[in-house]
Amino acid sequence: MTSEIESPLIERTWRLIEIDGESAPDGPPVEIVFEADDRVHGMAGVNRFTGSCRVGGDFVEFGPLAMTLMAGLPEAMALEQAVLRVLSGRQPLTVTGETLTVGTAHFTPLDPSDDGESVIVSGTVFYRERIALSPGAVVVVQVLDTSRADAPSTTLAETRFEPETQVPVRFTLTVPRSAFSASGRFAVAARIEVDGSLAWVSDSHHAVTPDGPNEVEILVRRAGGAGG
Repeated sequence: MTSEIESPLIERTWRLIEIDGESAPDGPPVEIVFEADDRVHGMAGVNRFTGSCRVGGDFVEFGPLAMTLMAGLPEAMALEQAVLRVLSGRQPLTVTGETLTVGTAHFTPLDPSDDGESVIVSGTVFYRERIALSPGAVVVVQVLDTSRADAPSTTLAETRFEPETQVPVRFTLTVPRSAFSASGRFAVAARIEVDGSLAWVSDSHHAVTPDGPNEVEILVRRAGGAGG
């Protein structure tokens, strides 16, 4: 990776704003992060990807990308296919001001709310059932201190929102760095409530750390007796 392009490009989260001459549609965000060791990862819209890349002065050459295998709405999957065409082979690349251009796609950097005093935890919540989220469904995501096995978890941060899309649903949490103890254990958990009742809940441990990166996929499972 050339030094001229390395500084503004790497270790920043770039979000898609335009592709093939059209503004990025509402829905799951498309994000890409170039790493310092010639690796790349991000969200193609519905699925996460990771792989190798080689960045030159005015180009990027992507290696094979490993992808998750989630299905989404037809329009989201169509956008993802357009994104994957851009993230394949050798593509022109420029960084001008606050705009990254890769092929026919344009990205802008996310505002880094992490000023060294905060930890960002982000990712997606999804389930495998072919059931649409009901209007008014609420997604709840929590970052928990699970250090003490003999005591309930302590909530360090929580977000609660009505999603604007079907699953997978994107979330971001900001946690004060001071909330993380040096010897503690921390995790992120999620649930979906429908009409005030628990409908889906995570049952696996998803660890987070103050040093990150904390990008997680949370599978929630149908709660007993939940309505759809």
